Amino acid sequence: MKPFAVIASVVLMSACGTNPPMQTAMEPVRWNEQQLWARDLDNWQAIAKLGIKTPKKSASARLNWRQSGPNYRIMLSGPLGFGTVLVTGNAERAQLQRGESIQRDTPDALMLLATGISLPSDALHWWMRGIPQPNGPLVTQIKLDGDGQILHFAQSGWALSFSNYQKTSAGYLPGKIIGKANQMSFKVIISQWDLVREL
Repeated sequence: MKPFAVIASVVLMSACGTNPPMQTAMEPVRWNEQQLWARDLDNWQAIAKLGIKTPKKSASARLNWRQSGPNYRIMLSGPLGFGTVLVTGNAERAQLQRGESIQRDTPDALMLLATGISLPSDALHWWMRGIPQPNGPLVTQIKLDGDGQILHFAQSGWALSFSNYQKTSAGYLPGKIIGKANQMSFKVIISQWDLVREL
């Protein structure tokens, strides 16, 4: 699915199936296992701060991302230069609402419009969970920590770093994500993950 049409909010939960046992800080978490349960998190929400940097501008905003199956609801608010923006949609279509104004376009087009940088919207909701886009472009430069949690990988032209993992009811999810591509970069600082059955 293509969710960062505006880069905005996040809360999660493991849908379909039984949640894996909760990990403890001392239990090694192999990355292949982490990918399996992270892929099954169909319903989640993340509350975060988003930073965007390009050669021409640097800006930040509050981000609230809700994912429910293939559908997403992303709210961006703060000093990104456009007030509050709400983006809703799925992998096929998206809608951006700013006040009374409503625009409909592809998720990638709305994401570029909202953030000023070209982000792969079909990969972002996977990256938020600290895993590559399944069946997506080749993944390279994989680096894990001693517990098997992902620290870094590259995909779709972006170099991604993950840190500050937070313990949730289903396992560990990243609290800080940094993406860099050429002279563009983004940073997501997640203050709260929520895993729920339905949003």
